[in-house]
Amino acid sequence: MLASAGRGMRALVNPTAISPEQVSDTVIEALADGRFLILTHPETAGLYQARAADTAGWIAGMYYLQRKTELF
Repeated sequence: MLASAGRGMRALVNPTAISPEQVSDTVIEALADGRFLILTHPETAGLYQARAADTAGWIAGMYYLQRKTELF
């Protein structure tokens, strides 16, 4: 997936990217446990909570990241 991403997105994501195998292991485990919400990356839970707690701040942060990645 990252091979087709722009240089800015790769620079942002590569340091914490996980493998497809890690994602599939997490999904299989979550399905076996009957979980509804499957968060495949360790950082996702915190981002999900931040979005719920401060939606406007989260959106501002996403706009900032978008502008930052477009510079590359």
